[in-house]
Amino acid sequence: MPTTLEWFGCSTYRLTIGNLTLFLDAYLDRPDTAPDVGLRASEITTCDFILVGHSHWDHLWGAETILRNTKATVIGSYETARVMIEEEGIPEDQVLPVSGGEEIRLNDEVSVQVFPSLHSCIWAPTTGGLGKMSDICVGDLGVFHQDRLELLSQRMGKREFGDIAGSAMPWDHQTPRGDGGALCYLIKTPNGNIFYKDTMGHYGSILEQISPEIALLAAAGRGNIDGEPVQGSGIDFLLKEITALNPSELVLGHYDDFAGSGRPAMEDLSPMHDALQESQSKVNLHEIEFNEKLSFFSTEEKT
Repeated sequence: MPTTLEWFGCSTYRLTIGNLTLFLDAYLDRPDTAPDVGLRASEITTCDFILVGHSHWDHLWGAETILRNTKATVIGSYETARVMIEEEGIPEDQVLPVSGGEEIRLNDEVSVQVFPSLHSCIWAPTTGGLGKMSDICVGDLGVFHQDRLELLSQRMGKREFGDIAGSAMPWDHQTPRGDGGALCYLIKTPNGNIFYKDTMGHYGSILEQISPEIALLAAAGRGNIDGEPVQGSGIDFLLKEITALNPSELVLGHYDDFAGSGRPAMEDLSPMHDALQESQSKVNLHEIEFNEKLSFFSTEEKT
């Protein structure tokens, strides 16, 4: 069964499995100051399902346009469902809320299993996260949730993610529920399984029970393991994820300047390649450009 993957920046992908078309997140319509990914949400006319990892604008925004132009169903948290139904007027029969533990039939041959996950620790200090790859972050353990929310509020009030007041991004859709509870997905196909997670957080016990052939992982921010910020670098966090999942193939996303705010972005993944080689990992890390098609489960697979 032909399987192709295209990356459109941040953690947004188009995945085709035979005649099935999935979008993983939907953030395509960026500010003019952000790099062009080569596709707008309004240009999409074929989509069966959208899997949304969490409800922040840089993951969910664009799903409403795709849903209006197709008969697709969006799968995501109950906060994702609220935004789509209450704020965007999407019919309820196009919205399937989940919280983790569900398995959903996508067609007669493909299903997706949903797992609860965690968002990266965006409240915790970092000096560039994975953008500098070598940054080591320690401490910030045992911080009460109320204090985390206050730290996050202070950070979001700055221009770190772009000009909130003057931005066309749907900041007003964000509520105290925020990310809505992060999710991750195991897409099961006749040829192998594909794991997708759009932020740098996880429950260790969950990752250890998943063994996909392909892993699509986020590479930005302060890693979150079982609710606490990673002690080490972004690379250290990713190596823990890769060790737990043990995939054959790896694609990283979310390391670009997705908001057009001039945030540090990796020009390439050479530090990650070096780290994998040093750790003697056998995973094949693919480095793809925006709107470039990658084939899996075939002899045409690109390296």
